[in-house]
Amino acid sequence: MEVWWIRGDGAVIDAYWNNDANGWRMFELAGAGSAAPGGGIAAVTRASDYMEIFWVGARGSIEGAWWSQGMNGWGRQRLSPEGSAALNSRVTAVSRIKDAMELWWVGANGSVQGAWWTKASGWGRYELAVPGSAAPGSGIKAISRQGNAMEVWWVTPNGAIMDAYWYDGTGWGRFELAPPGSAANGSGIAAVARIKDAMEVWWISPNGAIEDAYWYPNAGWKRFQLAGPGSAAIGGIEAVARIGESMEVWWSGPNGSVQDAYWYPQPSWRRFELAPPNSAKPGTSFAVVSRVDNSMETWFSTPTGAVKDCYWYG
Repeated sequence: MEVWWIRGDGAVIDAYWNNDANGWRMFELAGAGSAAPGGGIAAVTRASDYMEIFWVGARGSIEGAWWSQGMNGWGRQRLSPEGSAALNSRVTAVSRIKDAMELWWVGANGSVQGAWWTKASGWGRYELAVPGSAAPGSGIKAISRQGNAMEVWWVTPNGAIMDAYWYDGTGWGRFELAPPGSAANGSGIAAVARIKDAMEVWWISPNGAIEDAYWYPNAGWKRFQLAGPGSAAIGGIEAVARIGESMEVWWSGPNGSVQDAYWYPQPSWRRFELAPPNSAKPGTSFAVVSRVDNSMETWFSTPTGAVKDCYWYG
């Protein structure tokens, strides 16, 4: 496993774990001043011998670092120039097939920017949504439920949730998934595709509730409230589907607790407190991975700026 975060001085830190006696090890991937504190960071692996990470640079560029088996360390590149991204923009990335990657971020002007890579053509860029479409500092999230499809969600300045979807051969379409006032300014977005014919998305409402929207091919989109008002601090939320019949979602409570909601077909959704009050910085971002189907791991920031790790084996 590998996890990355931005230190207070703008350095990018990498912690990695291999199933050996050495446990967790850490190093500085990019030095102080490389990243915008409070900006987003995203990682993708398109093949088992390859990783790529993206973050917002200190002056609003999009920076990338990549690793492949046999390399002597990491390579670095700049995907977009200074001023391309809001300094507090989140970043999201997917690899829908092994020879392609795509990432998105919020521009300094509130546009939604995209960049794609294919093995044959290298990197290209485009504008997915015009200036003023997205709230800088709020969530943006993408998934690929199958190799010929991608979907991206973001929060608008008036608190709506926008959905942009892409199918091979038809290009991009867009619609409003939730109306104005549905999402808090600064809310994160989490999304999973637990099977290729289902998607689920979560966000935080202005009153601190957790909202859920889900999709099946013959039923379209439906919505419900997963956790009531006051349940969440405005900020990060993350989810994982470790198997096709399970989903798990994490967020921080206003009291600094870490809350966990999990789903199985029977008896549907349940909740518990994963970490007690004052464990997490309220609004902290989360990173989550399921490396095998009987294990999950989540990381978050504490009030003192430490990185906390919670793991589960079934």
